[in-house]
Parts: sequence; structure tokens; C-alpha cells
Amino acid sequence: MNPTKNIINCINKSNYSSNNIINNRLFDFKIRSLSLIYNNYNVNNNIINNNNNIYKRLYSSRNPKDKIIRFNYKNKNNKFKTIFNIHNDIDHSKDNKNQKIKERKKEKRIRLYKEKADGKVLLPGWIPPHVTKLAFAFEFNEKIAPKSIPSGVKELHLGNRFEKKLQVGCIPNSVETLVFSYKYNHPLSPKLIPSSVKSVTFGKEFNQILYKGDLPEGLETIVFQDDYNQPIGKDALPKSLKSIVFGKSFNSEVELESFLNIKSIVFGEDYNIPLTAKTLPRNLESLEFGLNFNQKLHSIPSSVKVLKIGQSFNQKIEKGDLCEGLEVLTIGDPEIYKTSSFNQPLDKYVLPSTITELNLSNSFNHPLDIGVLPSNLKILKFGREFNQEIKVGEIPEPLESITFGWEFDQTILPLVLPSKIKNIEFGFKFNQPLKSCIPSSTETLIFGQEFNQPITPNEIPFGVKNLTFGFKFDQVLMVGSIPSSVEKLVFGWRFNQTIKQKEIPSSVTDLTFGFEFQKKFKYNTIPSSVTKLKLGNQFNSKPKLNDYPPSLTSLEYGFFFNQTIEPSVYPDSLRSIIFGRDFNAKLQPGSIPNGVKELTFGHNFNVKLNPNDLPPSIEKLTFGYEFNQKLLPNTIPEGVRDITFGFKFNQKLTENVIPSTVEHIRFSNRFVSKLTPDSLPKSLVSIEFGNGYNHKIEPGVLPQKLRYLKFGRCFNQELEPFSIPHSVETLIFGQNFNKPIDQPGVLPPNLKSLEFGNEFAQTTNVSLPSTLEHIKYPVYLVHQLTPESIQSKSSIKTFELLDVRFDVDE
Repeated sequence: MNPTKNIINCINKSNYSSNNIINNRLFDFKIRSLSLIYNNYNVNNNIINNNNNIYKRLYSSRNPKDKIIRFNYKNKNNKFKTIFNIHNDIDHSKDNKNQKIKERKKEKRIRLYKEKADGKVLLPGWIPPHVTKLAFAFEFNEKIAPKSIPSGVKELHLGNRFEKKLQVGCIPNSVETLVFSYKYNHPLSPKLIPSSVKSVTFGKEFNQILYKGDLPEGLETIVFQDDYNQPIGKDALPKSLKSIVFGKSFNSEVELESFLNIKSIVFGEDYNIPLTAKTLPRNLESLEFGLNFNQKLHSIPSSVKVLKIGQSFNQKIEKGDLCEGLEVLTIGDPEIYKTSSFNQPLDKYVLPSTITELNLSNSFNHPLDIGVLPSNLKILKFGREFNQEIKVGEIPEPLESITFGWEFDQTILPLVLPSKIKNIEFGFKFNQPLKSCIPSSTETLIFGQEFNQPITPNEIPFGVKNLTFGFKFDQVLMVGSIPSSVEKLVFGWRFNQTIKQKEIPSSVTDLTFGFEFQKKFKYNTIPSSVTKLKLGNQFNSKPKLNDYPPSLTSLEYGFFFNQTIEPSVYPDSLRSIIFGRDFNAKLQPGSIPNGVKELTFGHNFNVKLNPNDLPPSIEKLTFGYEFNQKLLPNTIPEGVRDITFGFKFNQKLTENVIPSTVEHIRFSNRFVSKLTPDSLPKSLVSIEFGNGYNHKIEPGVLPQKLRYLKFGRCFNQELEPFSIPHSVETLIFGQNFNKPIDQPGVLPPNLKSLEFGNEFAQTTNVSLPSTLEHIKYPVYLVHQLTPESIQSKSSIKTFELLDVRFDVDE
């Protein structure tokens, strides 16, 4: 069957307006010659040119293999072609009166490239000459001609898709940090990587044999990724190397003994080769083995100070395996929530006495003994399974920090924990009476989820400064249960006990209640020392006079608080108030004390504000998702410097609505009200528009002190000269912007950072300010950049190419 019967084209022969295809996602250009390829069938040009409807409908074949439609285009110079790939199935509906393509729910993308007729190539002059950092985007896969990348680039990142073979001269002799793409997998050659490079990172698919001279002398760091697994000859690596990281698949023998400068080695997941005297450098200081390593620890250099061994290791550690001088030992990282294999008994005096930090695997569960743990140990972390009784003397006296794992639930007797300990953290299941087991030296004490024991006075010693209870703790407190040294106190999810006077000591400055706490406060139950108070989600008690201490500076409510706030209830000391999700109560003058500098409303707040409802002390004001009330002059007080409007705000801003003190303002996606010269104060230095705003910016609308300007996704209006103030230093356009910027005065003369979105395709005589230091272009646009379109005197230091991929709207 001829596939043209299933396609009604959507191109006008003189003007192709992609605003009519895929919901305003692509840019406009003139059509000179067009061919439509549908799954390798060529559609006659006349079929396209004889259809005068700019957009009708587009059908997909019933064949499930028909997933790509390509539009090929050549411009008047016959130099470039543009390819649009519409991926995945397009709905088979017969007609579409709304002129939209109906898409299936699964993700679809459109990819756009510009190509030279003889193949993709990046030529000299297309990248600004003073760039110091060059980052190609995900889709970049252009052939790079020698000298195309400016000689001043110091940091070079090739996009993930880049797989074209590089030639000598492609990478300038200024690059110090080089990151190859995910897909690059070509043999290296001498001088391909210049001598200036200090750090090189290969991509996932790189798996080439390295020969002498491939890597330059002077290289200090090399990182291999997942696929690399080649034998490394003695002469393949430069003697200047200081650090090597091997990827997941590497499992080949290495002989690095003679590399005296190497201080750090990381082996990947698959490495599991027996160690010999020639394997590791003699001056190595940091060594990490990956997931599958399970070999005897012979021949670890005595210089090693940090040793980390992966989850599969389960060899008995013999005396002499580890040398004196080792300071940090991790066996099966207990931070990784995964069962590790190591569960060998540790003999006395096997671990070097110099170890100060020991992290044991999640499987380790053997009794300790005096002399098992190193005598100078300061940090000890047990894994998930450890649940052994600990006796007096088994934990060395210098220990300062101990962390128990999930399963530990043993009685701890007095003197078991050493007298110098400062930090104690219990795991999930610990739920034993304390019985004065906490040393007086302790400063931080954290209980796990199951702990719910009564705490009698003085069981937690004076000296503890940070005290955290877990999920289940819900015990009645007594005076003295919380020592008078505690400064930060956190109650867990279930705590919901009435607080009485002096139960929370006057030393506490930072107090947090958990989810279920909903008790009313009584006079003086929260001590006058508390400056920061955070209440849980269920708290919804109406605040009364003297409920909150006169010292309070920060107050944060949870989800459900929604009470009317009477004037003068809150202390004058408050500087910050955060309301939760449900708060939607009317305010009145005095509800928020004069002195509050930061005020944040939650998701549901949408109450009309009147003048004087908010105090003049406020400097930062944030509205939530629902707020969409008309604002009158003086509603937002003079003094506010920073305003953020939530998602639904879309009110017209008339003169004096935004006070003259505001410097920063952020609008969200629903704000589409047109701004006038009277809408914004002259004091503004920063404006961020949401995705919906798309009005022409008339001269005089934006304040003359503005330094930062960010447009959202939908903005696509022509810019008149001088409509953007000269003071702007950072200018960011959203995804849809595609208007000429070549007129004098369109771009401000003091611009330092300029970013375009995916659809920007204006390159004719682009005159960039000489002050520009950072620029971000769509990746396909680089082909139309020429030395004439970018000033050679530009001071650009950072050049980024956008990933040209578009999500098709449902």
C-alpha cells in the first residue's frame, strides 16, 4: 500500500510555520526545497506543494513498525538540511477539527538537528574565542574539525551522544579537564589528548587498549566508566598520575608498583583479582575495592591510610594483612542499604592500632572482646545485623562517636560506653531502659524508631546538647527527664503529651514537635529560651496570649493549622513565620507582629489582604499556590524587598501595588496580566516570569536598575531596542523564544550572562555585548554561528549548548 494515502501533509510551500505543528514547539523558516520521507518512502514534492492548507492532519500507518516521520529541508544556499523526527505512534483518528495531533500517553519526542550537506561538522569560528568552559549537550554528535574549539577552553565536556572520531588538534592545548561522552569508543593516539590535560574522564562505552603515549605526561587524574576492561601495560599510564578510578566492568590485572605519585585508586564493581606485591603503588594512601571484591588482603602498601572494601568481601582478616598507619577502614559500607557478606570474627589485635574510624558491614554480628577494636578508635559504626551484648572494656576509651545498626537491642550497662564519647546514635529497634548508661561526656543523643521507654530524671546526663526521639516515643515527661543542658530538642511522630512547666528546660533554644502533637500550650510551658519552634502537621490549636515565649524568633506550623490569629497574640520577638498547607484565615492589623521580616503562606491561603494587615517590618513575602487576590496600594507594606507569588496568581498590577522598596519579584505560571510602566517599582533588580507570561515588553516597563531578568517558557515577543534596561547583566529566555535580536539596543550593553531556549534559531548578524561571559545556545544553532555573528572581542568564558529534545504535549 502506498503510504502517501495515509498522510496529508502540513506544509505550506512558501512559509513553513511550525507554530501549527506539535503545539508551538519548533521554529519558523522559509521552505525552498522539501522532501517528505515516510518510513523510507519518498513523497513527491508536488503532493506537498499543491496542498495549500498550512495544517490539516497527520496520520500514522497501522503498521506498528512505522514510528518515524522525517522532514528533510535544504535552504536557499543548499548548505543545511533540517530533520524532524516524530517518534512513537501517532493516534489514528480520522479527522482533527482542532488541528492537533493526538498523542498516546507514553512519552514522545521531537529531535532537531542542522547538518552540512556533506555531513555534520563543527568548523572553526563557530564557538566564541574567549570561552573557558565548553559543555556540549546530550544530543551533540557533530564531527569536530581541528581548531574548531577555541584555544582558551580549559574545561571541555562532550555530550552524551557524541561518538565521532576525534583527530589530533580537535582538543586544544589549553584544556585541563576533559570529559568524553557516554558513547565515545575510538582508539586514542599520541597527542590527541594534549599535554595540558590534568584530568580525563572516559564515557561508559569506552573500551580501548591504551598504548604508550596515548595519555600525556602531566596527566594527574583518570576516570574509566562502566565498560572499560582492557589490560593496562606498564608504559600505558603516565608516571605523573595521582588518582585512578576504574569502572564497573574492569577486572584485569594491573602492575602499578612503580607509580610513585599515585595516591588514590578506586576499583569498580567487578574487580576481583588476587593482589600481588606488584599490584598497588608503594605510596598509595587511599584504596577502594568495589562490590564483588573478595580476595585476601595481602600486599596492601603500608602507606595506605584509607581502605574501603565492598559488599561481597568475606575473608577473614589475619594479623599482618593490614599495616600500622591505616586510619580509616570500611568493610561493606553500612550506609548502603544492602546486605553485605562480611561476617567473620575479628581476632584480638588484628586491626591496626592506628585506625581511628571503623565502619563494619551490615552482616557483621560477632561478639566483641577486649583488644578486638583498635585502641585509638574514635568513630565506630556497626551495620544492620549487629546485636551482641557489649561488655565493659570492649569499646576503647578514646571513642568519641558510636552508631548502632537496625537490629541492635541489647541492655547497655553503666561504663560500657567510654567516658570520652560525644555522639551516640541508636538504631531502629533499640528499646531498652537507659539505666544511667549514657556517659556524662555525651553531647548528641539520637534514639531510633522503636524507643519508647520512660525517662526518669537524670537518666540522660547533663551535658547532652542535641536530643532526638524517634517515631514511637510518647512518654510522659518529668522535670529533669530532659537535662538542662539540652539546646536542640526533637520529638518524633507519635509524641502527644501535655507539656507542663519546666519539663522542657530553659536551656532549649530549638524545639520541634512531631506529626501527631496537638496539645494546647499553657502559660510558660515553652521556656523563654526557645527561639525556634516547629509544630507538627496535626497541631491546630488557636494561639492565645502568652502561649509562645517572648524570646521566639522563628515559628513554623504544619499542614493542618488553620486558626484565626488575634492581634498581639504572637510575641514581638518573632522574625519569621511559616504557615502550613491548610492555613486560610483572615488576617487583621496586629495579627502578624511588627518585627517579622520573613512571612510565608502555605498552599491554600487565598484571603483578601487589606492595608495594614501585614506589618511594615516584612522584608521577604511568599504566597502559596492558591493565592489570587486583587492587591490594592499599601496592601504589601513599604519595606518588603523580596516577593514570590504562587502558581495561581494572575492579578493586574496597578501603580503602587508593589511597594517602592521591592528588589526581587517572582511570578508563577498563571501570571499573564500585561505589565505597564506603572506596574513595577523602580527599585527592582531581579524579575522572574512564569511559563505563561507572553506580552510584548514596551520600553519603560522594566525598571532601569534591573540586573536579572528571566522569561518563562511561553514568552515569544519581539524585543524593541532599549526595552530591556542597560543595567541588565543576566538575561534568560524560555523555551519558545525565537525572535530577532540583531537590532542595536535589543541586548543590553552590560550583559554578562545570556541563555536561549530550545527553539531559538536567530543567528543572522547576532551582535553580542563585549561584556558577555556566559552564553547558552541550542546545539543545532552552532552551525549557523560564524565569526561575523559573534564578536571576536567578546569576553565569553562559558559556552553551553542546549539539549535539543522536546516533550510533545498531551
